Amino acid sequence: MTRAPEAPGGFLAAFAVFFAVFLVPLLQGAAMAAALVATCLHILRVRRIVAREIASALPFLALPLWALFSALWSEAWSLSLYNAAQLAATALIGLVLARTIPLRTLLAALVFAGFATLGVALAFGLDEIVAGARFTGGMGNHNLIAGRAALTILAAFGVLLDARQPSPARLGAILALLAAVPVLALSRSAGSLVMTLVGIASLAAIGVFALLPRALRGAALVIMLLAAPLSWFAAPAGVVDRLADAGLESLGRERTLTRRTLIWDRAAPLIAERPILGHGFRAFAYAPDTMRAAHLHSEFLELWIGLGLVGMILFALTALICVWGLLTKAVLSRDMSISTLAAMIVAFLALASAEYFLSAPFHICALAFYMACALSVRAPQSESAPGLAGRAL
Repeated sequence: MTRAPEAPGGFLAAFAVFFAVFLVPLLQGAAMAAALVATCLHILRVRRIVAREIASALPFLALPLWALFSALWSEAWSLSLYNAAQLAATALIGLVLARTIPLRTLLAALVFAGFATLGVALAFGLDEIVAGARFTGGMGNHNLIAGRAALTILAAFGVLLDARQPSPARLGAILALLAAVPVLALSRSAGSLVMTLVGIASLAAIGVFALLPRALRGAALVIMLLAAPLSWFAAPAGVVDRLADAGLESLGRERTLTRRTLIWDRAAPLIAERPILGHGFRAFAYAPDTMRAAHLHSEFLELWIGLGLVGMILFALTALICVWGLLTKAVLSRDMSISTLAAMIVAFLALASAEYFLSAPFHICALAFYMACALSVRAPQSESAPGLAGRAL
């Protein structure tokens, strides 16, 4: 049966949500409110099917719910409750968008939202460009704007390589790349550069893997997983250290990773104090006699200190199910949209040991992560929103 083309409402809703979340560092609460309003308006449009569509993805709310529960023993219970509620809202928005709007439409909306955000950043950051300073684009931190540029680049690559994307979306992807690449270079963020390269490499690897005969995929996967550790142990003494120093120097970094390792060393005693339940979601940043840091620059340490071993296990299970489900669907379907989302998540997880964003409330990467979770347990059924039997939204 031929399905009706999707009405523009899905694209507009996704664009509004993405653009608002992109601008959270700039507009703070106003941007969060805008994302919530756009989501609520979209839910009203798809109210007949939204509960049914997101039902099977609700277990992915386990981590945000545990974060809410942690307020009971938190050292800063009101702030833990506030941040956990924001994380739960972020996750729920991701589940709703992924299950009620086609993934191909979501990626196109992400590209246009990224392009619009980078345009705003360039307008705010003209003085920085003229002065030759590290570009922040009004976001307050170069890593924030660089991360948005990196995500835009990955989404734009996915749109450009997808022959099923309409011409306007592909034109938008070209414009987004023309804006995102200079912003990534001007911001001089090593982490975002690594995320971009890992994402592009993952997208290529998924494409190659999908072309292999089924009989060879298992062996190829084992080789890929063992290649890095075997190379590490087989390398002559000192070679790995010299290569690591050269790589860090080329990125303008040193062994402490801009003092990240010093922060990580101070995190160990906090973990030891409450290893199972944690101190409460985000409580360490506000409680007395702690590091008083905005965050730990490590997803894993952030979760272990805040939510304990229980939170770490919930996050690990969520990430494992998400990655396995997406990669399996990407290889079997050879769908460029699914492959692009899978490559994004691989890139996020590759950087998670040195950055904090997958459980950060109203962070664009956290939103994309929960979108991926929703799709990992069921691939999109068609170009129309799932469950609508061909009716346009």
